[in-house]
Amino acid sequence: MVSTILMFGLNHLSIWHLVLIIGFIAVTKDVEIRFNRKDLGWMVCFILLNVFSFYMNPPKQLGYEMVLAVLRVGFYFSLFKIVTAMTAKNMLYHIEGLLSNWQKTQFLIMMILALLSIYFPLLLAFSPGNMYIDSYSQWGQAMGGIPLSDWHPVLTTLLMKLSYKLIGTPVVYTWMQVMGSIMVLTYFSKQLLDLRLKKSYILLVVFTILFTTLLLSNMVTLYKDNLYNLSLVLVTLFLVRIYFIEPTWLQHWSSKIIFAFNFNVVLLGRHNGFYVGIAFLVIWLLFSFDKWKDVAIIMVLTALIFMGYHTLLNQRYAIVPGSPSEKYSMVLQHIGAVVDAGKPLTEKQNEFLDQILPRATWQEKYTPVMIDPVKFHPDFNKEFINTHQKELLKNWLTIGQQYPLLYLRAELQQIRPLWDVNGWEHGLPGTQMFHYMINSPKAYYDPYLQHYDFAVEPLRNLIAEWSYQQAPHDGVHKPFITSVASVSILVLFACSFSVIFAKRWTYLLILLPSLLHLGTLCLAMPAYNIRYILAPVITSMMLAIIFKVVSTKALISS
Repeated sequence: MVSTILMFGLNHLSIWHLVLIIGFIAVTKDVEIRFNRKDLGWMVCFILLNVFSFYMNPPKQLGYEMVLAVLRVGFYFSLFKIVTAMTAKNMLYHIEGLLSNWQKTQFLIMMILALLSIYFPLLLAFSPGNMYIDSYSQWGQAMGGIPLSDWHPVLTTLLMKLSYKLIGTPVVYTWMQVMGSIMVLTYFSKQLLDLRLKKSYILLVVFTILFTTLLLSNMVTLYKDNLYNLSLVLVTLFLVRIYFIEPTWLQHWSSKIIFAFNFNVVLLGRHNGFYVGIAFLVIWLLFSFDKWKDVAIIMVLTALIFMGYHTLLNQRYAIVPGSPSEKYSMVLQHIGAVVDAGKPLTEKQNEFLDQILPRATWQEKYTPVMIDPVKFHPDFNKEFINTHQKELLKNWLTIGQQYPLLYLRAELQQIRPLWDVNGWEHGLPGTQMFHYMINSPKAYYDPYLQHYDFAVEPLRNLIAEWSYQQAPHDGVHKPFITSVASVSILVLFACSFSVIFAKRWTYLLILLPSLLHLGTLCLAMPAYNIRYILAPVITSMMLAIIFKVVSTKALISS
């Protein structure tokens, strides 16, 4: 509590975070905490991660950030101890006190109404849907102002086009996102009810997910990532249902069809989703054992839906293929780090890189947080990359052999949300997490936009003012939410190592969709923006409480 109050006083926590933490302390007041030697090891690891963070990215306000780092270590360690110390008596309903089906239904209806009431002000402020740079480009395709391109996942573009055809605005698509997130959180609540978790804990976890992950602002923004993120979370919750709650769930044809349709959103919702989905299905089939027939049927259904979608798509629309150069973001970022450092290269290497972009321009535009300033420069020759992909990879390998540490540093900087427990500065390119929904550069895309206004401007301005107060857009402050994202990912990795050492392969299977997604980000993460890791961040929070409940119930039964 002391760390919380001090971080709030230093304007690092918002009033919403303070309320959540007070609620957490109230709910867990009966938890008995005991320290042991293992705790010292966890504390040392967390401190070393903070030291590594400062080494990689020296703070711009050393004294202020050092104080915050100490407070964060205390805060997260206390949170870790409270959660691990919770027992069945604290968390679970006794058998004789279990809720009836009607009581569960009442609670879920109340949850839906509560979530709608929280979303409603944002829908009023940003209706028919907030936009950022990618949003305008995709909305332009949906309106027919520019050709349909596979640069954006076509599935989400077509859903926007449906909204445009129906009422001329993207509001239908915005409501799809909002209702999708409400459905996922309500289904998560149902899982916890079925696992006998107390309602107070469920409310606390759901509101923590809402107010510490940017789920709220993302769902009222036309982002191509949103439906993919929700579907990936839903896959994880389906697996929880199958392996921890209702083993016969997958035997029903309705369940198989729902799973297959949702899985196609994963395959089609983002370009990396195809690789995540295929890899997961193959691994699941190989290790499903007693469920292999059901998994095989899901694979067939998924393939049929996927092929049917593409058949109809190709018959109805002429899709412009995305540029192959798009998949080389991380390759270009690695090379860019070497060029930016001014390291000597061979004459042939210099000649090859100059064909892509003049070296001086590359040095001028390179930034460790994203490759877009290089990729979207007018002189960037993506056609040369498209026709010389083998040569690009060959040069990338040879340069990497010369400067492996620069490659490693560039990789770590690009995937910073996956490890930086100290958070990252707000305001750098690619990190507009609070203000992207306010400062949308609409003027860049006016040639193909119709008249587009936000609904309730005074409310929007009020949200904007509060947002700037919480996270000044100065490139110096590190919002609390950035450290939450990184810690969530590290919890996911910690859970993975723990279940591997304990040989709990079912747990690992449930973690697998998020781990595969993170693996694809390590290969091709275009910028360190929280929207790329939203699904695993949410999944981490959900699975932390689900695994705790399941393991606690297992202790009781044993």
